[in-house]
Amino acid sequence: MLVAISPAQAATVIDQSQTVVQGAWNPLNAGWSQSFTAGHNNNVGVGIFLNNFQSSAPSGSVTLSLYASAPNGSTVALASGTVAGTSGSWADVSWTQIALTIGQTYFIGMNSAQQLYSSYASPNPYAGGMIYSSSGQPFSTNIYDLAFRTFASDGAIAAVPEPATWALAIVGFAVMGATLRTRRRLATVATA
Repeated sequence: MLVAISPAQAATVIDQSQTVVQGAWNPLNAGWSQSFTAGHNNNVGVGIFLNNFQSSAPSGSVTLSLYASAPNGSTVALASGTVAGTSGSWADVSWTQIALTIGQTYFIGMNSAQQLYSSYASPNPYAGGMIYSSSGQPFSTNIYDLAFRTFASDGAIAAVPEPATWALAIVGFAVMGATLRTRRRLATVATA
């Protein structure tokens, strides 16, 4: 009997998050960013909460980017994604897994051509980061944090088998093949 084994699928987990929502921050096109401290060694996406600042609950495209240093107009993003966002809900983007260093500070940059607003909370609900201005400087005295979340792979990706495992599998298949050939020969002799 031959058994097919499929590789394990990695699950997406929330790595860092600040989900307290108290008010609306400046519009996304103002160049604000939120820093965070990586708790996993990889990242597969980020999200921000869009505040229902205007009664019409506007929607539009939201671009979120991941940076290794504070974005200031010339900083190159590690990854970027665009999603349709609606005020009063999360705007999450995902991308191919990116390696991070656990304990290092990274930044979520955000932008939208529409008048969409990010949400914030105070005083400093997320100790692992803070809001940065469009010039790449920390905002105020670290008393505000945007409502954000980051995503990581839980690492349950199938590992490559070691050479000894391959050798054992090949020997096992060879024994199975020899057994089948012997049974066929015995069956042919018995019917003759």
